[in-house]
Amino acid sequence: MNKIYITLVALALSAPVTVMAAVLAHVGDKPITDEMVKSEYDTISGDQKKSINEDPATRRNMVDNAINAEILVQAAKKAGFEKDEEYRHAVDRFERQFLASKFMQKAVEPKLGRAELKKFFDGNKTFFDSTQVCAMHIVVQEEAEANKILAQAKGKGAKFEELAKKSSLDPSVQENKGNLGCFTRDRMVPEFAATAFNMRKGEIKGPVHTMYGYHVIKVYDIKAGKVPGYEEIEQQVKEVYRNKLVSELINELRSKATIKIEEEEVKTFKL
Repeated sequence: MNKIYITLVALALSAPVTVMAAVLAHVGDKPITDEMVKSEYDTISGDQKKSINEDPATRRNMVDNAINAEILVQAAKKAGFEKDEEYRHAVDRFERQFLASKFMQKAVEPKLGRAELKKFFDGNKTFFDSTQVCAMHIVVQEEAEANKILAQAKGKGAKFEELAKKSSLDPSVQENKGNLGCFTRDRMVPEFAATAFNMRKGEIKGPVHTMYGYHVIKVYDIKAGKVPGYEEIEQQVKEVYRNKLVSELINELRSKATIKIEEEEVKTFKL
């Protein structure tokens, strides 16, 4: 059901048909083009695309799926669902996600060539160490509050879990009490990882500023590992470097934006 819903939204937001688009079918007056069908499958791998291109029955099934989706879209419009608040929210959400994704892709992907990745790996080998740090954290929006929490966490008899439940803005804090479990360096944003992986077992540090706010970190265990060769983890290097570039881009944009956070509303906000 979710897949059909996503398809409906995607088709509703489809760009106007270009002159070069091949029309594969019509549903009433609405053309179903090859570009519309391709856009629904643009995330599949090259091998999967090759397999589909060699199988006429699968390609026909893809066209039939697009036809079925368009039939449902037209029925939904006829029933007045375009005026439905849930529909408008879905369209808005899709638009926001699409625009943000395309912007980041255009800004970041050109910088992910093999030469850039190898240079990043050679200069950051410790980042790919399979060593794991096990840590807890408390994240807040204001540096002053983080400093206050840091002092409390270091105080005699302080319970980090209770401080996390009381103050942290992490959405999952009530379930995990601030415990992030054990992780390798690449699983965390660079600023967080840089601090966590330079801490001793039992140490508490902060504030550490990331795109999420100011963190107070407590390391409760360290599991030693090693650094693999570049060829073994090329895809991992790409993901880490991409995340680093995205983090830097977001931080740069945030520094230029006018942002006001209503702290009391955030604290009481629930899904």
